[in-house]
Amino acid sequence: MRYPLTEAEEALHGLSTDKPASWKPPRSNRDSPRAMDGAAHTPRRILRLAGASTGVPHPGVPMLRSVFARSAIAAATFAVSAAASAVTLPKAAVTAGYEDLAPFSQRLDITMNSGFGNGTFTVPAGVRLVIDYISADIGYNVGGNVLFDVATSLNGAEVESHLPVIPNGVILGQQVWSVSSTTRIYADAGSTVTIALLGSGSGSGGSIVGVYGHFVPAN
Repeated sequence: MRYPLTEAEEALHGLSTDKPASWKPPRSNRDSPRAMDGAAHTPRRILRLAGASTGVPHPGVPMLRSVFARSAIAAATFAVSAAASAVTLPKAAVTAGYEDLAPFSQRLDITMNSGFGNGTFTVPAGVRLVIDYISADIGYNVGGNVLFDVATSLNGAEVESHLPVIPNGVILGQQVWSVSSTTRIYADAGSTVTIALLGSGSGSGGSIVGVYGHFVPAN
């Protein structure tokens, strides 16, 4: 059901010439139930704002469209700027002095027999190895003790580094220790790195060792 237009609406639509063009209805009339669209119960003045009742856009519609258009342009510009900044990182964001480093890691499984065991690996030619960190777990006879030794060569001279072992009690019938050491150990290109374990007595055991570092140019 559609309600008939009020005199105020007829004046706004140009359907009545009894009222002067400058005349406006009181707010109570414009908001009264008679000014509602019966089908959707939507005020006709709201429909006119969207240009739905007469087909003629309300004067405020172009302004709203302009605001929406400017917002869309601003959002698109921001997205393009964000994408550009994501692929053009400043040089300061890169840690100075590390551009030529190559990471290195090596696992060694060492078996101990008669109180001794060792594992080795060879440094590639053309690069020097810098060992930054070593971790290990060691299992040996209950009541025994172990030593952990790293043997490397720098400028042709052999160097031994002894790392501390941390006791962790008895686990699965073995005395267990762990190694977790930050280091600065160098090894020449083409040289052999040896991890050696020495236990008290003539017992047996084993260890899993992780060696971590990076390569630098040999010259």
